[in-house]
Amino acid sequence: MVMRIPRIVERWRASMLRGPEWFFGAAVPADFLEGPGRAILRDYRWRLGIPWAIEIPLLAAILLLGGNKIAILVVLFVITLFTRFNYYWARQWAENRARAFGTRVSAEPVSAVTLSLEERSLGAYTER
Repeated sequence: MVMRIPRIVERWRASMLRGPEWFFGAAVPADFLEGPGRAILRDYRWRLGIPWAIEIPLLAAILLLGGNKIAILVVLFVITLFTRFNYYWARQWAENRARAFGTRVSAEPVSAVTLSLEERSLGAYTER
């Protein structure tokens, strides 16, 4: 359980990795997190805690009932798998909500490509 904390912290910050004009993969206005983005980000982060809200009471119940090691391992395995699916679901949900407030990304087409077609020999790559 403790070993998953760095991944949770990473997922906690994942929405803002590309800068203030991006929310995951959705282009948004620069002030998005001060407006509607605040609620979306809060809900996304709450959703990250769902596996913990399930795992802690389950493990407590197992330990109170005698602490069957196999049951503990099964719960840890299932919750670890559920954590991954929950993250993908929460991210997709948040990104879809953010797209409604998004901006269009204007990509300029490439106007020219230059290739170096100068013939070179081994001497051009070595120093004497």
